[in-house]
Amino acid sequence: MSKVIVPRRWEPRDYQKPLVKYLEDGGKRADVAAHRRWGKDDVALHWAAACGGAPRLRDLLAKGAEINRTSISGDTPLHRACRFGRVDAIKELVARGGDVHLQNKEFLAPLDVAGFFEDGFNPEYREAAAKALMEAAPSLQTLILHHPDCLRHQ
Repeated sequence: MSKVIVPRRWEPRDYQKPLVKYLEDGGKRADVAAHRRWGKDDVALHWAAACGGAPRLRDLLAKGAEINRTSISGDTPLHRACRFGRVDAIKELVARGGDVHLQNKEFLAPLDVAGFFEDGFNPEYREAAAKALMEAAPSLQTLILHHPDCLRHQ
């Protein structure tokens, strides 16, 4: 069973500090690579979706960031926002055209990864992300119909 992870506050690692400074200084390039460690290739928009919130996303999108840009794992910024239960980021990305159906390299859509990390799971993040996605993208909702005789089907 996966352990539950509840990050209190994201602290940048040494290799991430230049990106954080770049973002805080109002960096002019929206496609600057966040890091290439462990084979990842996230851009600033991925990190803003996971940690920075809607205002930072708006800034980066205004500077030309690709809303559905994928990392080497195939995650989009919307995948990252869903993993971390970032309701403000989820709503902003969907409102600006983030594709709720794009799948990463593991064939998982943003809703599928909500609340899941490499080494754990956070049910509060999952619930918050699922609710935000359903509100922002009604096409994800499923209508389930049944008739009274369904209870007799075994």
